[in-house]
Amino acid sequence: MCGIAGFTILEQDDPYTSVSQLHRMTGSLFHRGPNAEGLYLDERIALGSRRLSLVDISNGSQPFYNENRTVVVIYNGEIYNAPALRKMLANKGHKLYSACDGEIIPHLYEEYSTDFMSRLDGMFAIALWDTTCKRFILTVDQAGIKPLYYTQKEKRLIFASELKALFSIGGARPPIDPVSMLSYLKYKFIPAPCTPYTGIQKMMPGQTLVWEDNRLVADRGSIPIGHSDGGDLTELLETAIKTTTMSDKRVGCLLSGGLDSSIVAAVIANELPNAPIFGVGYPGRLEADETYFAAKLCKELGMDYCQVCVGPADVPANLDEIVWHLDEPNQDPITVPYFLLLRQVKESVSVVLTGDGSDEFFGGYQRFAVWDAESSSNLDAYGNELFLFRLEELRQDFTEAYRDAFERLASEQSFPQIHSLQSCMAWERQYRLPAYHLNRVDKLSMAWGVEARVPFLRPTVTNYALRLSAHELRNQQTEKVKLKEAFRGRLPAWLLERKKQPFTFPISHWLRTELQEWSKETLLYSASPVHAFVDRTYVACLIDQHHAAQADHSHKIWSLLVMDAYLKQN
Repeated sequence: MCGIAGFTILEQDDPYTSVSQLHRMTGSLFHRGPNAEGLYLDERIALGSRRLSLVDISNGSQPFYNENRTVVVIYNGEIYNAPALRKMLANKGHKLYSACDGEIIPHLYEEYSTDFMSRLDGMFAIALWDTTCKRFILTVDQAGIKPLYYTQKEKRLIFASELKALFSIGGARPPIDPVSMLSYLKYKFIPAPCTPYTGIQKMMPGQTLVWEDNRLVADRGSIPIGHSDGGDLTELLETAIKTTTMSDKRVGCLLSGGLDSSIVAAVIANELPNAPIFGVGYPGRLEADETYFAAKLCKELGMDYCQVCVGPADVPANLDEIVWHLDEPNQDPITVPYFLLLRQVKESVSVVLTGDGSDEFFGGYQRFAVWDAESSSNLDAYGNELFLFRLEELRQDFTEAYRDAFERLASEQSFPQIHSLQSCMAWERQYRLPAYHLNRVDKLSMAWGVEARVPFLRPTVTNYALRLSAHELRNQQTEKVKLKEAFRGRLPAWLLERKKQPFTFPISHWLRTELQEWSKETLLYSASPVHAFVDRTYVACLIDQHHAAQADHSHKIWSLLVMDAYLKQN
């Protein structure tokens, strides 16, 4: 829906400087909300937003206030149960003047104080200022769909939807955190609350911060998604998908050809039969190309299928811009096709639904198969599937300057709480899903002023999934057992019986062919900043072995290319 930013103000601060700083922060988020800017400033706080108008386009300007304007709110996201909450608030005597979902937030706060966010069904990052008791609240949704970064500086709290907005207000940029960069090489992402920079944190899923008297007085940490009494999964999902389409602008759907996005597309076909379906293809008959299956499903559903073709030349041409939008290094190779796909989406729609989040709740990933049989080596096998660079593999290759950072990371236990399929999935929901997947979903859709929504992460669906046993999630190497049962008869048998294939692009093939020289020029022939973290001779070994087909090092090479682009920009 938009981007938000702001900061608390000290008595000695120059008000004219505060206005200028706030404008710079919101200006850096223009791509997230090209339709309008909203500002609020008083002697204690500065709040700003950029709006992407999707619901009640003419009346939904921010900030939002209560009746006497003592509670001020800016927010990013969508609240899907806003109609029900609006009715409840009206019955309690609250006056609301628009159909915009965000207008309910200050009134909800009046009713439930710092617990108001537990009533929300949606994706959100919220900043709320109570002018009466001088209380400031930051909170994000329980799945971590919408990002929010913050830092404390000279008794100030500064926050924004994107890191780049924090840097726009001036002052020296904080140094890169070597522990975070090494975490990236290990996990393929930087787990929250860490960020690439020292002194800056990213809010965890479900986290709430309360700021009073120039200090944090409460940090509720991550609130786990609650359980439910169940229900019919088919009905729950259909309702979740249908109600996630709320918008005054046209809605579409992203389709990879896999089960999750196919479920979303099938429901959309009944609800919005004219909605366009978008997918990605690649030149040549490459294994990563699933457009045959996506097009086949669309034909059976009677839907229009729009395909974007991504070639090897698109990778170096767009990587710098993609990394800039992501804000954090992210090894996920699909960032390139996803970015280019959303560019095409923008030409037709402003909202798209995706299938993200299903694997983490319904046991879909192939690496989860290590838990199908009881074994004392399950955790090691899971780590082998999940990790990119093993720390012991890289120990001799790290430069001396970052040896201390390496020792700190090596001393940490990777998975202290994992002992089963369910605990493994819980870890991924807490750390990997927000940083590796949802950061890409948010940043690369908002890069084009498109809002991507994830119906599989609606509370009714996730609460149902949390009730499922390991046997209902996976059974004899079959993933998503319960999900497939729910849509058997509603989706074609050929799709339900397909072996799961990750949504990716042919990076391994291209790094052996068209992109081999580019990877060498980037990582070997120049003074790449990755050499401060990984020895150049080790990088050369990875590239040579991959090109000779002695091993598939494509994901490691790709991670270093992303890291190189990120460090050169920062």
